[in-house]
Amino acid sequence: KFSDKVSSSINSQIDQVSSLIDDLQQLSLADEGLLRIDKFPVVMEDIVDQISTANKPYLDEAGISLVVKGSAPEPVSIDPLRVRQILQNLVSNASRYTPEGGFIEVALKQDIDLVEVAVRDSGTGISPYFLPHIFERFARDDQSRNRNTGGSGLGLSIALEIALAHGGNLSADNHPDGGALFTLTL
Repeated sequence: KFSDKVSSSINSQIDQVSSLIDDLQQLSLADEGLLRIDKFPVVMEDIVDQISTANKPYLDEAGISLVVKGSAPEPVSIDPLRVRQILQNLVSNASRYTPEGGFIEVALKQDIDLVEVAVRDSGTGISPYFLPHIFERFARDDQSRNRNTGGSGLGLSIALEIALAHGGNLSADNHPDGGALFTLTL
């Protein structure tokens, strides 16, 4: 009979492999041009509010504040589930690299024909050597090789594919005042 600790470890590994298979399937669909995007009018502020509400308890526990700035009150034609997936990935990544007492800022901006959501953290930023490779599949910065802080290296690749499938883009940079800055434009 397995101990609870061994059973928990096996279940955790099964979850990781299952998640990896799901990620690879999404990338495969994107490669074939078959990534399903179900667009309809949605207010981006509502999606950001949902992400903020879902992450607040975890971020509060980690001593990280989440600040939402700007506005995007007009409906845009997007797939809300897919856009939530992008933003969840960005906030989750930001939380891994933000120290206790730090912050994550989500800034909204909307013009006539586009909406922009920028996610910035107050962490160490992205290594200049890694920055050009950040959206590559299985890419992981040396500092994120640890399983406790780093994922499979597929999340940002998937996020970019979803943005591109919307006719938008996702970019990464270091903020002039420090920390990483990811900008989703749809």
